[in-house]
Amino acid sequence: MHADTQWLAILPWLGGLVFLLAVELSSRRIGRHLREEERALICPIRRRSVSLTVVTDRRTGRTLGVRRCTAFTDPEDVRCRRECVSG
Repeated sequence: MHADTQWLAILPWLGGLVFLLAVELSSRRIGRHLREEERALICPIRRRSVSLTVVTDRRTGRTLGVRRCTAFTDPEDVRCRRECVSG
């Protein structure tokens, strides 16, 4: 390789670095609009008291989903239609 074209070998690395930086910054921006909050309620399916962690949109206040629920053996593995937060 000639000395005046060696910098071309750096371009793919530099492009990859810029791409990774853009992905990181956009994911941080999206994450700022989400909020987790703890709730206690009666599960409409199991008909018992549960504690759950819901994810809401900070801007709209809309509930986006359930991250954790004590109605399940593994609270992190929520396997229902999430009727407690739908509607």
